[in-house]
Order: sequence, then C-alpha cells, then structure tokens
Amino acid sequence: PPIDLTTAGAATLRWWQWTDIEEGFDAGSVRVLDAADDSELAIIEDIIDGVTVDWEDVKKSIPAAALGKVVVIEFRFTSDDIQNFPGWYLDDFSVTVP
Repeated sequence: PPIDLTTAGAATLRWWQWTDIEEGFDAGSVRVLDAADDSELAIIEDIIDGVTVDWEDVKKSIPAAALGKVVVIEFRFTSDDIQNFPGWYLDDFSVTVP
C-alpha cells in the first residue's frame, strides 16, 4: 500500500527476515518507488542473498529522495530455475517517522 511521507523529514524502514538464498544466482532487493508512477526513487538494499541461521531484525533509513512523497516499498525476489533454495521470508514490516 502507498505510504505517505509528504511531511516526513526522516523515516526508518524496519522488517524481520530469514534467508536461504542461492548466492550469486538468486537475490532479494528492497526499493522505494513513487506511488504516482512506480518510478524508482531509491534502492535500500540491492542484493540480499545467502543463508541466515536466525531471523534478522533489519533497520534502514529511507533515503532523502523518497521523503516528501507518497511511496511504495518494493520487496523483490528474483530466482533462476536451477536450484531450489527455500528463499526469503519477511515479517513485521513497518515504517516509522520520528
């Protein structure tokens, strides 16, 4: 859903993740898109891959290019069809504005 950051001077994106992703071939990414036209405003994480033993608490500042806009946060996963790793699991997504 769209997130209104039109009056935000700063914002933090937080989520929990667990990964079991084939390194070098499959990857997750987190991007901020303009809700008006789906254009990319910022990349928060470009390559998320590998294996985590436990769930990770991830906190990232939302880049200045996204502040003052209505945005959509995109979690994207790309994979080939050669290996079948379990993938990328996400939970407890939130955006906070101080």
